[in-house]
Amino acid sequence: MMMMMMMRRKKKNINRSHYVYIDASDARVGAQARFISPPYNDAKLGDLCLHFFYFMYGSGVGTFNLYAKGVTQTDVGQPIWRISGNKGQRWIQTEVTIRAGSFRSAYQIIFEGIRGRNVRADIALDDISFTVGACATP
Repeated sequence: MMMMMMMRRKKKNINRSHYVYIDASDARVGAQARFISPPYNDAKLGDLCLHFFYFMYGSGVGTFNLYAKGVTQTDVGQPIWRISGNKGQRWIQTEVTIRAGSFRSAYQIIFEGIRGRNVRADIALDDISFTVGACATP
């Protein structure tokens, strides 16, 4: 079983900050942990740009997926964004366009970490935000 945990991180000009960290130390290869947003009901806004930072470090890092699904859907479908493997000991900023207008009702954002080949792996998530309109980068 993998767990998502809140951890503290010191940031420039901020005394305390928290991020979400996936703990894979007791999990089997391929185990999953998900961070699921509350339902959003802003489809009328059309496209939204989801901004976040991620951290993937270690020889055994697996995969980090992002999904967007309607709250009435039972299956998450295919990831709208995916990245795998060691990305170095650093936080990486990214953005992904969410086609909010394609949902007929409320929807959720789901971040999913999948454990890699060993426990020498860290996956973390921080500073999640939205802006109205598609992201500048595809």
